[in-house]
Amino acid sequence: MSKGEIIEHIGDGRYRIKQLYDVERVKRQRDRVLERLAELAVTLPERQLELLLKEQERDSVATQIDILIPSLRTEPETVRDTITALQVSLVRLGAEAQLLRRQVAELIAEDLGLRKRLNQIDDIPESEEITAWCADLTLDLSGEVAVVDVNDEGRQGTIVAPGFSDAAAHSAAAGALVPREAQSGKQVYFNAAILPGVQKWRPRYRVGTIQAIRGELCSVNLDSASSSAQGLDINQAQLLTDVPIQYMDCDEDAFEEGDRVLVRFFASGPQVIGFESNPRACNRAGIFFVPAILQPNGSRGVFGEPFEDEAGDPVNPPLGTPGGINSAWIATPVFRDEPYAISRGVSPQVAGNMNWIGSGGLAVSWHGPSSRFFEFYNEQFVSAWQSSWSPGSAIFFRRKLLIDLADYAATMGVRTVLGASMEVTESYRRLYVVTVSSESLSPVFKLWRVSLSGSFEPIDSVITEIDSFTCPTGTMFVSGFYFNANGAQGVCTLQNYTGEPRSKVYRVDLSVTSGFSVEQVYDREQPGDYPYNTQATSWTINRTSARTNISTSLLSDSVDPQIDLPLYFDCDDQGFFAVLYRRPKITSSDTFNMSTSNGAGTTQHPHPCAGQPVDGGGGNVWPDTFTGAVDERNSVSSNGSVAGQPDQIITSRGEVLATFPFAEHSTTDTTASSYEETAVVDEPCGSYDGSVYTYSVQRVATSRLRSDSPNFLALAINGRDKFVAAGISSVENTFTWERAGNRWVNDLLSSGGPDGQIELYPVGGSSRSRHTVEVFVDGQSVETLELSDETVPISQGSVFPSGNMFLGIDVGLTDDGSNGTQTGGTGPTTTYFPFLPSLPQIFASGITDASSVILQGRRAVSVLARDNDGNSASYQRIDEVGDPAGGLFERPGEPYLMHRLTVA
Repeated sequence: MSKGEIIEHIGDGRYRIKQLYDVERVKRQRDRVLERLAELAVTLPERQLELLLKEQERDSVATQIDILIPSLRTEPETVRDTITALQVSLVRLGAEAQLLRRQVAELIAEDLGLRKRLNQIDDIPESEEITAWCADLTLDLSGEVAVVDVNDEGRQGTIVAPGFSDAAAHSAAAGALVPREAQSGKQVYFNAAILPGVQKWRPRYRVGTIQAIRGELCSVNLDSASSSAQGLDINQAQLLTDVPIQYMDCDEDAFEEGDRVLVRFFASGPQVIGFESNPRACNRAGIFFVPAILQPNGSRGVFGEPFEDEAGDPVNPPLGTPGGINSAWIATPVFRDEPYAISRGVSPQVAGNMNWIGSGGLAVSWHGPSSRFFEFYNEQFVSAWQSSWSPGSAIFFRRKLLIDLADYAATMGVRTVLGASMEVTESYRRLYVVTVSSESLSPVFKLWRVSLSGSFEPIDSVITEIDSFTCPTGTMFVSGFYFNANGAQGVCTLQNYTGEPRSKVYRVDLSVTSGFSVEQVYDREQPGDYPYNTQATSWTINRTSARTNISTSLLSDSVDPQIDLPLYFDCDDQGFFAVLYRRPKITSSDTFNMSTSNGAGTTQHPHPCAGQPVDGGGGNVWPDTFTGAVDERNSVSSNGSVAGQPDQIITSRGEVLATFPFAEHSTTDTTASSYEETAVVDEPCGSYDGSVYTYSVQRVATSRLRSDSPNFLALAINGRDKFVAAGISSVENTFTWERAGNRWVNDLLSSGGPDGQIELYPVGGSSRSRHTVEVFVDGQSVETLELSDETVPISQGSVFPSGNMFLGIDVGLTDDGSNGTQTGGTGPTTTYFPFLPSLPQIFASGITDASSVILQGRRAVSVLARDNDGNSASYQRIDEVGDPAGGLFERPGEPYLMHRLTVA
């Protein structure tokens, strides 16, 4: 292993790097050379000067001897001793000069040698720029990294060490390549001598091809490998067996038979740690979707290849060519600087809307609705938004077609996929598939098994039928078969569609070893403990005197209890559970109050004969006023109300998946009053009638109710991922009626209306109609998509309220005429719930696309709502990014969606 430095990421795990050589030692040597050369720059001239002076001194002595030699003939005794002394000095000076000459030569040689070495050192490369694949799909490496030298020496292949969890970070223990030019001769010789032995008996890295995968182990056929020293074979064995795989966080799931892999040798044995090239993402699955835009006319626009034009410039980045091919994206969760590794240019035909996510990150998908609860499974969908909802015979795995049941003759007539899973053990890998016949009612389920190879490929094109099951008469499935994490058990839900639709609910369980079993979990014809209505009535009369101050009241209460009705069964990591529709408790209350005062007083009126004599009155005159008698004052009020709690979608574990946005309620308030006074004078002198007979009645009704109960425009549920999208239609009404007159109420009874009731005339009213899609995640409302909200004035026709609300009409009480308090009542009485309310349907105009997935703790949600009038709204979110329109597609605020959201 050696050291490298990242220059740039080219793409898909391929890098441009500098392979850094260990030249620190030779750099220190260069410093020493420069230091010595600096010393020589002083020492060599000094020695050369010393040599020059010494040679001059020697030459001077030699010259003196030459001068004295002729004197030997004339004066031998005189000069001989002098010449002898000079000759001794000459010999000494010559020896000294020779020594200096040798020193100068050595210094010159040293200087030349050091300068040559300096040039050699300066020519030693500190690094070499190369391209290299990372052994795993780590896309954000930077700085210094560890580099694998294939066959444990340079020039035989270079791979960047696996980068997952910072494993590629370089450490001193990883070492570095040292150029031979940077080594001493002894080092070069020693390393060359032991290299083949080290490579063979203490191997570090080899490359090879996976021959077979069995569970977490594989067998690898190593490439032939020889040492650069003598060309010796350095593999101890060609075939390695029972080799563990350690790769990112998914190990063997990323590999297939035939993959070219990097093998590292530990003290415990060999281990596959990555790919030789083109590293693959962990195949535990990614978030799969098709980037799409909602066009103004409601159609769907998609994008795809090519992503670059002929000049290499990006086309509509990052989406690509409008209407291009391979329009799907896969966002694989990663946990480094970027939240997802994005793969573009994926065929949209390699994944289905429905899926199973198993242990170890395995994911299998097939075609079907985006909701895990549905109706009308076999309906043909012509909208481009819903075209992928149609069921099929294909099963997808790892972004490719795994099997198509149409290729198996044994599945003839029962090829529509309703569920699938995988079972992986150390001994085998198996695919299980549940198919359904094409019959609309009482379908036939079949369970099939397909054996898979170590690379998850079907073996021998053989499919085995395990069990068959005919659904009860008149029933139809409203869910897929949903398997647990180990792929060995599943569940499906049936409801009946004959007689009273949805009057029975069945749970179908499945074991891959024992087959199908069924249990009826609800039957509305045998309601059991489902009470429908509890009603009680009470009344009171208070009388203070025989003809005055009569007070009456009537109270009637009715309570509809809370009911939990099963919709379908699902499965998550904790096991199987039911998803239920909770019909909340509804309380109805009617109250009636009447107060009557008989003979309640007198009033004064002008006398028609005021001041005139009274005939036969003995001189008396008529008074200015006369007294009129108030016969009766009446006031009546009544109130009717219906109040309930919000509907909910819950689970059998007590979890709340959705609480709908309002509680149904209605009120009807009526007030009435009357006044009766007799004031009549009829005398010969004049007459006067001041009698008054008046009444007034007003009724106000308000309500906030669903258009139906429940009237979901659409309903998408994913109990596994705690997601609900519900289209709801609500109506809020306010109406007012009234009437006033000066005739007796009793006079109206015979001519007023049916059953002698008073006909009230409309005054005014309004009706607010609202259509929304409510989106819930983990039981919380995250968005309200408004499709329409319209308030219009409405003038309803005349009404005839219930007779016991008005004057002069029997209120159903028995008055014995005595003073004091009289009470009475009936109930309570209980009736039982006779039928289920109409259940929601997903395939209506409200929800065009709705899905939620959770993968490795990351959630993505896509909802598109659209009504028949062309109104539309959407909700798009993906964890760590937010709205993908801006966070992924670089189109913030525009109507871009993650269409066909699933896992693949």
